Amino acid sequence: MVLTDRHHGITQQDQISCVVLYRHNNTLHYRFVKGDADSTLFTEQSKMKLNNAENIDCWLSEDIAQITEVSRQIKTIKDYCAIIQHNLSHLSPIKARQSGLKDIADKFSLCRPGKSMRHIERLTSVMHKKTKLMEGLKDMVADCFIDSQLDVGKAPYNDNDTLTIDALSALERMMSHQSEFESAIQAYGDIKSVWSLLLSHTKQLDEHKLVLSSEQERARSLLTELRDQIRITQKTFDAKISETQGKVNDLNDSFKHLERVIEHLYAKRDEYDELDLVQKIAAYNELHNLEVIAQDAVKHHVMLLDSVKEESNAYQAQSAKVSAQASQRRETLSVKIDAVKSEKRPIKNKSMMVS
Repeated sequence: MVLTDRHHGITQQDQISCVVLYRHNNTLHYRFVKGDADSTLFTEQSKMKLNNAENIDCWLSEDIAQITEVSRQIKTIKDYCAIIQHNLSHLSPIKARQSGLKDIADKFSLCRPGKSMRHIERLTSVMHKKTKLMEGLKDMVADCFIDSQLDVGKAPYNDNDTLTIDALSALERMMSHQSEFESAIQAYGDIKSVWSLLLSHTKQLDEHKLVLSSEQERARSLLTELRDQIRITQKTFDAKISETQGKVNDLNDSFKHLERVIEHLYAKRDEYDELDLVQKIAAYNELHNLEVIAQDAVKHHVMLLDSVKEESNAYQAQSAKVSAQASQRRETLSVKIDAVKSEKRPIKNKSMMVS
C-alpha cells in the first residue's frame, strides 16, 4: 500500500513523498520514498523491475533507490508515527539516533523543522471515536501550552497538509480491512510460492531440454556414423557384387564350354554308335595280343641291349689291352731309335771329318 504526503524537509519546503507499507517476513514494514508515486513507483520500468524482483523490500532498496531517495526499513508502527509526527521524545535517545530514525524524521516528517505533532493520531480518529473527545482536546491544548515546539495550530487544517490528512484518513479506513489485506498478502505469498515452484519446474525443464539437446546431438552424431558405415558397406557390397558378377560370368563361360564339350561327347557317342562294335571289340582284343607281342619285343630288345653291352665291354677291354701293348711297343721302338741315332751321330761326324 502506498500513501502520498506533503512534508516539510530541512532543505526544502512542501516536498511530496510516499510511504510504502508492505509485508516482509510476515511483518508489516514501512519505507519513505521521495517523490510522488506516479513518477517513482508506478512507472512502466518500475513495474517491470517489480515483476522481476525477489520481494518488495529488494525492489525498494535496490531498484527504486537508483531513481530517488528511499529510507531504510522501518519495522514498527511506533517508529513510523514518531517519524511523521517528529516526536522528539521517541527520536532523541541514543539508540534512535544510531538507528537513523532522527535523520529520516528530518527528511520525511509532516512538521516543519524543529516542530512536532504529538496528537495527530487523535485528530485522525475523531471520525471513529464518539467518547472522551473533550478529554483528548484538553490534553492537546495543554500540550500546546506546555511545549512551544508542537505544531498543532496549523495542522491538520493547513491547506498544504490536505494530502496528508486524506492519506491518514485512507489509512484509517484501510485498517478496517486489515484482514482482507492479510488475506491478500497471504494469497500473494501463496502465488509467490507457486511462482517459485513454476520457476523450479522451468529450471528442471531447461535442464531436461539441455539433456535432450545433448542426446539429440549424440543421436545425430551416431546417425552420421551409421550413414558413413552404410555408405562404406554399400561400396563393399557393390564391389562384392561386381566380383560375384565376374565369377558368374566366368561360370557361364565354363558352363558354355562344358556344354560344347558335352555336345562334342554326344557327337563322338553318335559316331561310335554308327561304327561296328563287334569289329571294335575284336580290334580291342587284338590289342591284348599286340601288347603281349610288344612286351616280348621289349624283352628281346633288352636281351639284345645286354648282349651288345657285354660285347662292348669285351671290346673295350680288348681295345685297352691292345692300346697298352701298342704303347709299350712304341716306347721300346722309341728307345731303339734313340740308340740308333746315338750310334749314327759319331759315324756322321767321322765322315764329315774324312771329307
